[in-house]
Amino acid sequence: MPKIDMRTREAEIVRFLKREKPEGSPDGDTVKEIWEALQKSIGDAITIQAYHRIINMMVARGKLLEIGGQDDDSRRFTVAAYLTPENALSLSDIEEGLWTLDAPEAVANYIDALDYFEGRQGGVLKKAAEALLDENPVELVVAMLQDKLARLAEDLSNYHDPQTRDGGIEKQISMRHDELVTLVHSSYGLSEDVVDLGDVEDVKAKKHIIQPDWERIRAALQTRLYGNRVLYWVEPDKDFGTQIVDRIIGGSDGSTHAGWVHVVPGAEFVEDAGQMVLTFNNAIARLQLPIPMSEGFEFPYHGVPMTRAALEDPSNRGMILARPFYPNLTDSEYEHMKKSALDVVQFRVDEKVISGTARAFGSSRIKGAGNLLPKPHVHLRDGTVVPQERELNHYGRRDAYGEMVREGIALSYSILRAVKDSRHLVFGGAVKSTQLKAYSTLLNWYISRGSARKFKEPIDPQWDVSRAGRINDNHAMTRLLIALGSSNRRCLCSFAILRPFPQVVTELYRKKEANRDWVKYFEENTAKRAEDRTKWGGPLPYLANVEIADDPYVRMCSEADYVMFYVGHTAAEPTPVIPRYEFLDSLRNKSPEDARSRVAEKMKLMIQSIMATGFSIDTEHNFLSKKRVSRIIPSVLYDAHEKCKVLGHKLEAELKSAIVAKLAELKRRRGITSTKLDISPIEIKTYLTSMHDALAKDNLPQLPKGENNKD
Repeated sequence: MPKIDMRTREAEIVRFLKREKPEGSPDGDTVKEIWEALQKSIGDAITIQAYHRIINMMVARGKLLEIGGQDDDSRRFTVAAYLTPENALSLSDIEEGLWTLDAPEAVANYIDALDYFEGRQGGVLKKAAEALLDENPVELVVAMLQDKLARLAEDLSNYHDPQTRDGGIEKQISMRHDELVTLVHSSYGLSEDVVDLGDVEDVKAKKHIIQPDWERIRAALQTRLYGNRVLYWVEPDKDFGTQIVDRIIGGSDGSTHAGWVHVVPGAEFVEDAGQMVLTFNNAIARLQLPIPMSEGFEFPYHGVPMTRAALEDPSNRGMILARPFYPNLTDSEYEHMKKSALDVVQFRVDEKVISGTARAFGSSRIKGAGNLLPKPHVHLRDGTVVPQERELNHYGRRDAYGEMVREGIALSYSILRAVKDSRHLVFGGAVKSTQLKAYSTLLNWYISRGSARKFKEPIDPQWDVSRAGRINDNHAMTRLLIALGSSNRRCLCSFAILRPFPQVVTELYRKKEANRDWVKYFEENTAKRAEDRTKWGGPLPYLANVEIADDPYVRMCSEADYVMFYVGHTAAEPTPVIPRYEFLDSLRNKSPEDARSRVAEKMKLMIQSIMATGFSIDTEHNFLSKKRVSRIIPSVLYDAHEKCKVLGHKLEAELKSAIVAKLAELKRRRGITSTKLDISPIEIKTYLTSMHDALAKDNLPQLPKGENNKD
């Protein structure tokens, strides 16, 4: 029997304990159940007595939790909510975890909204899906905006009439105006030169009159919404052919875990309150190669080598973070930088893969190891392809935080340059968790009001929009796209939405940009800020010291576009939540015909690829609730995630070795005995709570409402 190393064994134990169990099953598993399962799954031949020792050791190290039982045969175990390499988090998991720390009422309301949606899946949603097969997305969005503006106008009439004016109408106007701003500028990427909604106070005071030009709005939406129908069927074998067998498909995942640093000089123990929390970030890319090509690469993965030299390389900064390293940042700024660092670590891997400069992991004694991996046709990122930090004032900071933001933008622009010149190279993402409501708002409006255009009366005029409106796009589109069923031969897809880079930046998303020359805009903006600096003091703006026309941020504003869509490739029960798919390209300056064909081609390549790789169910990271939400993701991403966790052990071990070596050197110089060091797991909830508390004090500009850094 093959010898199983301890890291693999522990990872398999954690995976087994995290599996989806039948309803009514007891929590956790016994040592015997774990032992028998791993005998079958990995062929582990060690005794059950050895497993008792291993499980006890994992409990002592905070990786497992004992939840019941009086003796060795009845003791049951589950995965402890600690940040370890086996239980690492991605950026989406961190963001979702922070959201679940909010008020219990908000979480309860969201779950209630999910139940409301699920209860109407077979009736209302099925009828809506059938109807949306015949609806044009541009005309439907125009109709929705017209209806919502008309209802805002009705509220304004009531507000200006003393007989109908009350405190509630003011709040209603603000809510309607905020929703329209989010839909028009953030969700559908229209700038203020297309439709100027003004400031809500000016609108109420009649200082600003909203006067939409619907033909201009319709023309602008033609460049933002792609697809002849809101929903349409795709038959991969018939529509795409079999050429996918020759394609190279990549996938990357970034994950983070953390630990307390214990320093033990002699018998003295330092309490947790005085310990330093280290955050470990790493990322792995995996390539799925055609069979003839795969024979040359026994381990077709790429990432930063987990060596001491790599950790000490300045180009790999952000892999290891600790608060004392950044004394000039506030707690809130440090937490923002931590999330940005994880994003950047993954972008480094993505950029190498897309550019064709990624080298395979492995020893030079293995055939193909050390060789350059081939450039993929489609590379999927676990998470959004939009940079985590993209605010202009963050980009211009002259500190470690600003350096991290600038590197992320520079890597994004490098990837854009690679993909914009090719119709057959795709850099995409699978976003598992989002707060965006571009699709769900349209769906809710259609069910309650918009479908009257087609049926003479709405599908469900009693549709509870206040409840259903809490649902984000991922959950709403999951329920909608499976309402008509699916099969291996065909799947239901949504129309695509394009959002230019400026529309995902808080400082720019409402700027007027008809025929926008972004170079000129930033030159004038920088000159004005330089004048203010001369008059009032302070540092020069960052862009004052660079060649503006060549700066990556300016180029992203001029060229970068993000296209998102949904594919209904699941029909299990309970239904796994589907991700939002998206890709990066440059489309604004192309002819409408060229842009449409290019979007169609890249969507085709992505759908081909995710069908070819197969899917995996991800039930991890539901650590703050016993309610499990399963997600379905392409297998190439799931495999990258699993390898990321395994290499997390190596990262932690190498850092510990490097620290101990440095400490030993310092101690020798001073004639002191060597210090022992340990890194122990930190509880996930403690880690997220401290992050949440720091960010709650944040006065940094936030993203548009309905948007967040996951999107």
